[in-house]
Amino acid sequence: MLIVSVYDTYMQAVSGSEKKSMKYFEEAWDEWQDEDLKDIPYVEIKKKKMKVNGNPFYMKSVRYETEQPITWHFGLLLHVQTSKCCVISSTQVEDDSINDFMKLVETIRF
Repeated sequence: MLIVSVYDTYMQAVSGSEKKSMKYFEEAWDEWQDEDLKDIPYVEIKKKKMKVNGNPFYMKSVRYETEQPITWHFGLLLHVQTSKCCVISSTQVEDDSINDFMKLVETIRF
């Protein structure tokens, strides 16, 4: 699991706009995709927008169709007031990994 906190001036431009925030999330998802897995077919198992501790949170989980299925969870937790963004990326092979991922996200505070 990888957790990165970034200050992003682009966040100031997207704050308050749902459409721009979702576009920002999709761009980040594309950039964070593992090069080794980029050409492997996958199934989207969850895509969600919600509030976590009062902050906008976007996530996407996919399962790659490999010999032993690999699940990748990717999320952005945004703090609009400070233009900070917490990136959470987790690649797992366990079936119940989404619960662990969400438990971790819920502990994050800005």
